Amino acid sequence: DEEELDDLELYNPEDFAEEEEGADEFSDPPTVDLDALQQKEQVLLGEVDLEEDPFADVDEE
Repeated sequence: DEEELDDLELYNPEDFAEEEEGADEFSDPPTVDLDALQQKEQVLLGEVDLEEDPFADVDEE
């Protein structure tokens, strides 16, 4: 049974998607909404204060 689980992990489509995109910084599945992903990128770049409301500017786009 353990070997079967290992095989399933090797063929996990989320793992392949992350490898192809080179997004090893993000552990989120590809279904994450773009606004949240953009916010996370901004935080990583130090452009957004974590104290700010992450959805404050969503409606302005």
